Parts: sequence; C-alpha cells; structure tokens
Amino acid sequence: MVLKSIIILIIAMPFAVFAHSGKTNAKGCHTNTSTGEYHCHQKVAKTVSKTVSKTQARTSAKPLDKNCSDFQTKNEAQNFYIANGGPNTDLHRLDADRDGSACDELK
Repeated sequence: MVLKSIIILIIAMPFAVFAHSGKTNAKGCHTNTSTGEYHCHQKVAKTVSKTVSKTQARTSAKPLDKNCSDFQTKNEAQNFYIANGGPNTDLHRLDADRDGSACDELK
C-alpha cells in the first residue's frame, strides 16, 4: 500500500509542481503575478502560408529574365522551370495556369 502511494505521488508530482493559475495570451504566455516573471507555456510554431512563401521568393529573386519565348521546346522550358524551383516558386512565371507544367503553348 505504501509503495502504491509513493508511485502515485511520483506520477502526480510533476503536475503539482508546474501547475499554477493564470490565463495565457494568444502566444501561450502570461505574467506570473507572484513573481512578476513573464513566461510562456507552449512553443509558437512558425507558420508561413504557401502564398507568403511564394511572394517572398519572387520578391527576393532576381528580376524575371526568362519567359516562354526564350525556349525552343516545352521540354527545355520544363527542365529550366524545375531546376529553378518548379511549382513551389515559379520565379520566372513559366506556369501561368499553375498545373506544374511550364510553357504549355510550346511543343
């Protein structure tokens, strides 16, 4: 019986030690009123939407220097498109309909 009580105490202790009242803000943080310490309880994941990522990639890239008229074949355009980020960035805007295939007008 004593062993059982000790095991329960050991399992429950971490919750008792770290638990305290206090509401958190949107970032999961708050100020501890007894100590004045500001701290957070959860990591805030960095999330960047795909649209923002594409926009950042396009604005930080060199100016557009290729377009479909620069290629003789669709295969040549597609290879360039993939080598330069493909559908994730499409820095040169070779995939107007965003189907993963560059310069659809070429043969």
